[in-house]
Amino acid sequence: MKAQSWRNRRLKLIERAMFRLAALNAAGVNLRTAARRVAREFNGRDLGSGHPLPCSTSTVIRWFYRWRFSQKNIRALDYMPKGRFVSKVGPTVMNGLVQFIVDCGLPVARAFSVAGGKRKLKMSLGTVYRHLGPDLVRLIRQNHEQLMQQRSLQTALYEAVAARNRVKWALRPEGCGE
Repeated sequence: MKAQSWRNRRLKLIERAMFRLAALNAAGVNLRTAARRVAREFNGRDLGSGHPLPCSTSTVIRWFYRWRFSQKNIRALDYMPKGRFVSKVGPTVMNGLVQFIVDCGLPVARAFSVAGGKRKLKMSLGTVYRHLGPDLVRLIRQNHEQLMQQRSLQTALYEAVAARNRVKWALRPEGCGE
């Protein structure tokens, strides 16, 4: 018989917890109260290989809604290591946003809010950063810094020219240039 991995044991424990929570909830117990009971019962259960099952009330509720939304498919609660995520944003939307960010010359967060922010774009700033990756974010930041230096040089040049012209106009005799 093949030995179970800790991930499979985790899924089986969570499935038992979800059925327990659903039964308590169906019996008339408030969802939060039932989640608290289930969290106390399943928290710290050994999964093998030194992996305990972390289980708080809010985690149990989050699992329960995800489990119920997926028509009680336990695979919806499968372990996903950090750094791996399922994107809900299409590539067309993301490419358009990246192009907008580069064209604006603004920092990512500012361009995101100008583009409509979380409500209009239906994604979070964290999603944008994950899609861009650290290298592209660094390039955008460097591009923004170069633009700011260029704008400050242009402003200084404009002010110098304006100051020179004021001096010229101040030195002109009356009646000239009118």
